[in-house]
Amino acid sequence: MGVLLLEILGGMAAGSAFAVLCRDAELPTQQAADYPNVSRRFRVGLLEAGNVPYCRVGAHRRVRFEDLRLFTHASDAARRIALDKLTADAQDLDMGCCHSLAVT
Repeated sequence: MGVLLLEILGGMAAGSAFAVLCRDAELPTQQAADYPNVSRRFRVGLLEAGNVPYCRVGAHRRVRFEDLRLFTHASDAARRIALDKLTADAQDLDMGCCHSLAVT
C-alpha cells in the first residue's frame, strides 16, 4: 500500500490527475474512452465489435472498469509481442542498421 501512496503523491506533485475507481464500477462510454486516452468513437467501435463486454442502461452503454482494464492490458501485451517480432525480423534482415553507411 505504501508504494501506491508514493506513486499517487508523486503523480500529484507532477500535476497528474487521479481517480479512484472500484473494479466493478460501470463507466459511460466517454469515461471508458478517457481511461486509455482513445476517442469515444473508437471505444464504441470496440464495444460493438464485442472486444469489450458492456451492458445497456436505457439507450446508454456502460462498461465495467475491470473489463476495460483487462482489455487494455491484453491489447498492450499483444502490441508489445508484435513489436518485438517486427524488431527481430528487421534485425534478421539487417534492416535499420547504420553500420554499413560510410561517414565522410
